[in-house]
Amino acid sequence: MLVTVPGGADGPSGLLVCCDNFVLYRNQGHPEVRAVIPRRVDLPAERGVLIVAAATHRQKSLFFFLLQTEYGDIFKVDLDHHGDTVSFLFAASEFGNHALYQFRDIGRDVDVESSSATLMETEEGFQPVFFQPRALKNLVRIDEIESLMPIMDMRIANLFDEETPQVYTACGRGSRSTLRILRPGLAISEMARSMLPAEPIAVWTVKKNINDMFDAYIVVSFANVTLVLSIGETIEEVSDSQFLDTTHSLAVSLLGEDSLMQVHPNGIRHIREDGRVNEWRTPGKKTITKVGSNRLQVVIALSGGELIYFEMDMTGQLMEVEKQDMSGDVACLAIAPVPEGRQRSRFLAVGSYDNTIRILSLDPDDCLQPLSVQSVSSAPESLLFLEVQASVGGEDGADYPANLFLNAGLQNGVLFRTNVDMVTGQLSDTRSRFLGLRPPKLFPCIVSHRQAMLCLSSRPWLGYIHQGHFLLTPLSCDTLESAASFSSDQCSEGVVAVAGDALRIFTIERLGETFNETSIPLRYTPRKFVILPKKKYLAVIESDKGAFSAEQREAAKKECLEAAGAAENGNGNGNQMENGDGQEDGEESNTLPDEQYGYPKAESEKWVSCIRILDPRSTDTTCLLELQDNEAAVSICTVNFHDKEHGTLLAVGTTKGLQFWPKRSLASGFIHIYKFVNEGKSLELLHKTQVEEVPLSLCQFQGRLLAGVGSVLRLYDLGKRKLLRKCENKLFPRTIVSIHTYRDRIYVGDMQESFHYCKYRRDENQLYIFADDSVPRWLTAANHIDFDTMAGADKFGNIYFARLPQDLSDEIEEDPTGGKIKWEQGKLNGAPNKVEEIVQFHVGDVVTCLQKASLIPGGGECLIYGTVMGSVGALLAFTSREDVDFFSHLEMHLRQEHPPLCGRDHMAYRSAYFPVKELQNENPTESFKIRVVKGH
Repeated sequence: MLVTVPGGADGPSGLLVCCDNFVLYRNQGHPEVRAVIPRRVDLPAERGVLIVAAATHRQKSLFFFLLQTEYGDIFKVDLDHHGDTVSFLFAASEFGNHALYQFRDIGRDVDVESSSATLMETEEGFQPVFFQPRALKNLVRIDEIESLMPIMDMRIANLFDEETPQVYTACGRGSRSTLRILRPGLAISEMARSMLPAEPIAVWTVKKNINDMFDAYIVVSFANVTLVLSIGETIEEVSDSQFLDTTHSLAVSLLGEDSLMQVHPNGIRHIREDGRVNEWRTPGKKTITKVGSNRLQVVIALSGGELIYFEMDMTGQLMEVEKQDMSGDVACLAIAPVPEGRQRSRFLAVGSYDNTIRILSLDPDDCLQPLSVQSVSSAPESLLFLEVQASVGGEDGADYPANLFLNAGLQNGVLFRTNVDMVTGQLSDTRSRFLGLRPPKLFPCIVSHRQAMLCLSSRPWLGYIHQGHFLLTPLSCDTLESAASFSSDQCSEGVVAVAGDALRIFTIERLGETFNETSIPLRYTPRKFVILPKKKYLAVIESDKGAFSAEQREAAKKECLEAAGAAENGNGNGNQMENGDGQEDGEESNTLPDEQYGYPKAESEKWVSCIRILDPRSTDTTCLLELQDNEAAVSICTVNFHDKEHGTLLAVGTTKGLQFWPKRSLASGFIHIYKFVNEGKSLELLHKTQVEEVPLSLCQFQGRLLAGVGSVLRLYDLGKRKLLRKCENKLFPRTIVSIHTYRDRIYVGDMQESFHYCKYRRDENQLYIFADDSVPRWLTAANHIDFDTMAGADKFGNIYFARLPQDLSDEIEEDPTGGKIKWEQGKLNGAPNKVEEIVQFHVGDVVTCLQKASLIPGGGECLIYGTVMGSVGALLAFTSREDVDFFSHLEMHLRQEHPPLCGRDHMAYRSAYFPVKELQNENPTESFKIRVVKGH
């Protein structure tokens, strides 16, 4: 038996585990506490004691547990802990973001609305009790978890002209409806931006003393000068820092405990704490080209490939130790950080233009001698050593030694990462990842009080440790040229960077997230949306049942305000009820946000709906059309008719007076045709055509419009006053909910009967069904994969792939007259041919949208899906037999080594509605792996 322990941030929380003879206290990050259950004296030793019932007694300042054994004995259990208990309330929202609240009060005010058994009943049976919603008084929201629940529709496109596409999702319901833009990467919050007199080439931050909490200077290097800025309440230029400002800098850092170092092309400038300056000059006409340093060691590379190694001595003086000639010019340098308790680091990494990286020793016995060599695919541009804590044992691996990794940014845009043996310096476990079209520049920074790495390519990336794991995630910001860690009184952990001629200071938010969100509020529940590719706008249809329109809500609010004002003027405050904060309910109710308290309810027969044109880059709504006469928009698509007079048009399917209970009924359906005006920012109605059923699906097809009107597939052309019906097919079993086209094939999804494959014969002007699925499916989402394959999802949480056999596909395409399709007899009360289900997955959530897309430049396409519970997942096709074998054996070992707690086989997870299908297909591209990229 498990008993929940109440608690909060400072309270105990956790679980009491009642097992045979023992009660155990378990909590994350806390050692197990065990107590023996007392037993009767006459109880035999071989008989154990089990807890069969439990109860928790709570008071304002204490709590205890009552446990009853199988013999009827009741024990009181006290849990001793330090600190006061703070109670929290987690609100898991069905629509929109989740929230965590803290209790401030227990809410026992006597002057609030209440109901009790002493109220007198009336002839109607009861006396109603009314109350006016007010702002939070007993709860305070302390945190919020972003949630996409539910995802109504989703599109993946690159409308921002970035390196990776964005995911656009229509989410929520009613007052919590939003359109969210998901951009891969971590969000940043810009703290300051300042324009510089020219474009800088590098930036550094430096402290005056190793024990200082905050940085003292920002040093910016230009082509021929160095600018020094002091960090305080404001950031301003200084001239007394002792840095040489008449040349550009190659490196600036803290040296020892309290001295500063500036490396410039002609030497090394060592600035002591007392203001003394020691200068080391390059010999002859040579110049310094590359620098590698840590707090106690410095290595410089001179033109021609000569390395010179310096160390700090006991007196704080920077002394030259060793020289070494390399075979050619040095591309980059890096020195590993000094281990704790040591006087020096042993490893120096040298990158050469011959596509090699060498690890040299810095020990006095074999100084600058090679330890290992690694060949890479391109010349290295930047090197950085990074210590990463192990992820096993302890919290975030704090009790385990760190691993040393060498990171290299190559000129072909690849980040090269390899493990460095802490004893021998040998390189192993090499991995690489393409970051962008520009050679990555690597810079150290601090994230969550740990060492991290900034990789600046065509977009910035951050390598950091989160929850014991090393993550490499892009940042959602512009291209940066140089960056450094930044710490001040106003910003303890930030980044200072240069981009163009601007100096930017920002912080990185929501570590561990896959996407960062931009949320755009909507008026009603979003149903579907399409992307207008030329203008890169979005057209969204929204509709709600049993709600008031926005104009009606505003009029009602205005009427309430006027009534409240009249009551205040006539009766003072006598007729208004005050809450505990001393604020009038009339005043407070006017400020209640609709997102939290919802819209007022109207009659259930009433529909409200609108069509919105949205610019996602500026998040502005350029056009908003409210539908009248109880119409609700249900489908949308863009269409280009043969008539080129109007260009791209917008088709919207609507229904009037739709009811679902007690019997499904409607007054009529319509298909609206709009043309774009004002450069695509606005809509103008051309005409609307009445239909007899709900047009749940619209699609462009060969310069005409395909519409699924109830169970009828109909082809329309554009007329002057309405759409012109060209042909139709009435043989679909239930209701058409999806239409996809490819050449002359039409793929129709039925609400209850899966997919139907159709063909259009232009010479006969006829639509023929030549194949369907033998399995009845309650279809919730569909997407076209290739000429013979469709992907679908049903309401039982399954994703499946249906494919027309190749021999049947060839036979249908080789029939020039179409006679075989026309006269062939149907099978199983359906089409003459049947598709095969080649892949079957049980996702465990109702999938609402599917799209085939690529999320990275040059990457393979995968199938992206969104669900009712707000998850975004991906199905990726295997490309080799080795991948299929690996994951098949992995599943086998999981079933053997880690069986489920409930005893069910892993196969049940893979498919709960149909058996597992094609884990080891002969064609490896027909096997898939699944990954949730965002969810709960």
